[in-house]
Amino acid sequence: MADDADRAQSVADAAQEKFERERLARIAASHAPRDSAIDATCADCGGPIEAQRLKTLHFTLRCGSCAALAEQRYRMAR
Repeated sequence: MADDADRAQSVADAAQEKFERERLARIAASHAPRDSAIDATCADCGGPIEAQRLKTLHFTLRCGSCAALAEQRYRMAR
């Protein structure tokens, strides 16, 4: 019984460590210099992100249309 609990705790610890590593990597990436060739592409549709949107929200991953759709989905899910 203790072995199962130890394995479960080990799996949970590994998952937490992975989550923390990924979180720290995202934070580090947000402070890194941006590659405008990549960053000007929407993560959802692959289209260009508007220049004014990038200037205002330099951390955005979505174009205006996809951001509006994501916001709408979020509000409907609540």
